[in-house]
Formats: sequence, structure tokens, C-alpha cells
Amino acid sequence: MHENREFDKSLKFIARSSIFVLLGIVISKVFTYIQRIIVARYYGAEVYGLFSLSFMLTNLFLIFACMGLNQGITRFGAFYQGKNKLSKIRYLSRFTLRTMFCLSIFSSLLLFSLSNLISNNLFHNPDLSLFIKIFAFTIPFSALTAYFLGFLRAYEKIALSSFISNIAPNVLEVVFLVIFIIIGIGGYSIPLSYVFASIITLFLAYLFGKKFSFQKIYGSDLKKEEKSIIKKEILRYSVPLLFFGVINTIFLWIDSFQLGIFKTAREVGIYNVAGPTAFIISLTGVFLFSLFPIITKEYGQKRTEIIKETSKQINKWIAIINVPIFIIIFIFPEAIIGALFGKEFLLASTALRILSVGSLFYASFELSNNLLLMIGKTKLILYDAVIACLINIVLNYILIPAHTVFGVENSLGINGAAFATTISLVFLNLLFVFQVKKYLKFTPFRRKLINVFLALIIPAILITIIKQVTNQNLFGAILLVILFLLIYFLLLIVFKAFDKNDLMI
Repeated sequence: MHENREFDKSLKFIARSSIFVLLGIVISKVFTYIQRIIVARYYGAEVYGLFSLSFMLTNLFLIFACMGLNQGITRFGAFYQGKNKLSKIRYLSRFTLRTMFCLSIFSSLLLFSLSNLISNNLFHNPDLSLFIKIFAFTIPFSALTAYFLGFLRAYEKIALSSFISNIAPNVLEVVFLVIFIIIGIGGYSIPLSYVFASIITLFLAYLFGKKFSFQKIYGSDLKKEEKSIIKKEILRYSVPLLFFGVINTIFLWIDSFQLGIFKTAREVGIYNVAGPTAFIISLTGVFLFSLFPIITKEYGQKRTEIIKETSKQINKWIAIINVPIFIIIFIFPEAIIGALFGKEFLLASTALRILSVGSLFYASFELSNNLLLMIGKTKLILYDAVIACLINIVLNYILIPAHTVFGVENSLGINGAAFATTISLVFLNLLFVFQVKKYLKFTPFRRKLINVFLALIIPAILITIIKQVTNQNLFGAILLVILFLLIYFLLLIVFKAFDKNDLMI
């Protein structure tokens, strides 16, 4: 009976906080798209490609600056709360702040100093150098923001965390981008907008997060041996996440990276309208943002049944939201890209279809990754990511450039990059599911998911047929999407896809 009450309480908290996260993600996506549309339409595909490459490299160095400690803060902060170990949280605060600050300064200086070498020798594009130099200044601000966000999530301050991580930076980037364009700075308006946005975002993170971090720094009464144990625990957990973060970034950006080497910045720009659009399916952050600190706290109290039931319920909600989005993107890629980015980027339509499949797998199985993180299997996750990344690199090398395979010349270009990423994503996420089954003895899927997929079949077939037999413009596509969603929701009720937990929420 007590476990049922705790389960209901967890679901209600996740649903309630997910409203704020959903709002944050929607606003974030809208402003991200506004920013990318401005860059694509105002500067063209080549500058968009330079922006994408420099942004990718900065993220790679930012991961090193954080060293996985921001995720360690969330995990151990929530875990120590479950065990009521306040003194351990105090030491955790002090140690992680010092470490992340020093690493972020070093990472920023290293990227700045390597910018010319990377631009001239790797991508053979001198224009990329100044982009990288400016982006390098964002690293210390972004790393310290991640420090405060780690504590906000550990203390389940989901609305604040969502505002700072999703809404503030994206809105500020667009505002500063528009200001710098009006001033007449040119293409460098893009990286400069990120620098100014990261400074203000850090100020907001400090303003709201200091209560949960700085007050924990002082007054630690731990012995030297206990401090040493905490260091070893968080480093043992976080360092594999550093390498996982690097591998994951390489995994998600290796297609753009290899396109930049084998093709041109223009093709990188065209391809990078498909990636962000496909990964809009990954609205799983709405629930996982709240879920991870909760299941970690429950794991600290050994309430495995609550973890099992909560995970299954959340994965069903993820499917209900994400699968129809996948259908819409898969059926209407030309309408989406044409309306948002213009005719120059329509070449990315097929790549968008392919990537949407990989994104659906990522969205559906990302919860399994969180369950492995909960039980501390960071090394296993790292090994999985390394294998998937190597598969991605090999497939990109085979499919992007022109090769003669069995006597036939092959060059799929941006579509080859999309195929490589999708195959690798499917492999990686299926691996996560099998490992959760092995270590936790359950898979986070309810049988009711079958009802969700049954509710999708009829409207998906219907709008596909209508699209094929009619000449659809943008307005017609929007009407078809509305029809699809209405029929889908009605069939969810008809096929009884909602259970008592859904009705309770």
C-alpha cells in the first residue's frame, strides 16, 4: 500500500513538473528554429555549415570541461538526499566546483590555441578559425551553468532547471543574433550571440542555483578518508561519462564532421537542417528530466518495484507523444524543410526521413540509458557508445564519399551520413534495452504500447493515401496533420490505450 502511494506520488510529480519542462522544450525548439532559420536564410548554407562545425567542436571541449561531474552532481546529490547525508553533499559541492572551474578555463584556452590548426589542416577552411575562437569563450560560462543545473535537478527544482537550460539561452541567442545583424557585424554575429547568451545564462543559474549549491559548500565535517571515498565514487561514476560524452558527441556529429572532410561546408549546412528537425522527436526530455533524480532517490532506498512501474508508465507516455511526431516528419519532410529553411535546403528531405527513424529509436529507448546510469553502469554505457561510434565512423566512410564497391561507384553524400547515424542509433539503443533486462530483470515497456501503435495505423495510412492522390501545398499539409492527430487521439480511446494511471494524472 505504501509503495502504491509512493508510485502515485512519483507519477504526479513527473507529470506536474513535465508541464514546465514541456513548455521549456517547446519554447527552446521554437527559438532554436528561429535562430537556425535566420542563419540559413540570411547567411546561406556555407555560413550555416561553419556555424555547425564550430558549434560541434565547442561542445566536444565543453564535455571535457564538465568531465561528467554535472551528471555526477545530479546522481549523487539525489542519492545522498535519499540517505540523508548532508555532509557528503557539502563536500560534493566544493570538490565539483573547483574541478569544473579549472577544467573549463583549460578547455577554453586549448580550443582557442588549436583553432587555426583545426581550420586549416583538418577542414581546409580558414574562415572557420575565428568562429572557433569566439565560441571558445563560451566554455567556462557553460560549464559553470551545468554545475548549478546539476544541483537544481538533484533537488527536483525541475521548473527552474528547465527555464535556465531550455528557455533562457535560446531566447537570448536569438535576441543577440538579431541585434548584431542590425549593427552589421556579419557572419560573426552567430558565435558572438552565443557568448553573450552564455554569460547571462550563467548569471541566472547562479542566482537560482546558489541556494542549493553554495550553502552546501561550507561546514563539511567529513574525515579525510570519507572525502577520499566521495572523490573516488564520483570520479568512478563521472569519468566514464566524460568519455561517453565525447563519444556521444562524436557519434551524433561524426556525420557532419566527415561531410566537412569529404564534401563541403555547404553540404554540412544542408545536412544540418535535417538533424535538428529529426531529433525534435526526442521530446523524452519532458519526462526524463524529472524521472532520473526520482528513480535515483528510490534506488538509494531500494524501492525497485516503484522504479519498474514508474519507468514503464513514463515510456508509454513517451511513445504516445513521439510516435505521431515521427509519422508527421516521415510523411511531410519536404513541406517542413521548405517552409522553415527554403528551397536551397530541400536536398535534405530524404536525409530527414532516414534520421527520423533513428531519432524514434533514440527517443523510445533513452529511458533504458537512464536506468543504467541509475545503477552506476557508466563504464558499460561507455563501451556501448564506443562500439556504436566505431560502426558510425566506418559506415560514414563507406557511404559519404565516392567509392568503388564491387565495381560500382557509390556516393550517397548526405543520405549516406543519415543512413550511418540511423543504423548506429538503432544498434546502440537496442543494446541498452537488453542490458537493462540483464541487470534489472525487466524492460521498461507496457503491453498497452501495442494499443498505441494500433491507434496509429489507420490515420497514418489514410493521410499517406490522401497525400499521394492530391497535390498538397503547405496549407493542405497542415490540414492533413490536424486530421491525423484528431483520428489518432480518438483511436487511443477506442483501443483503450489509456490505463488507470493515465486517468489518475
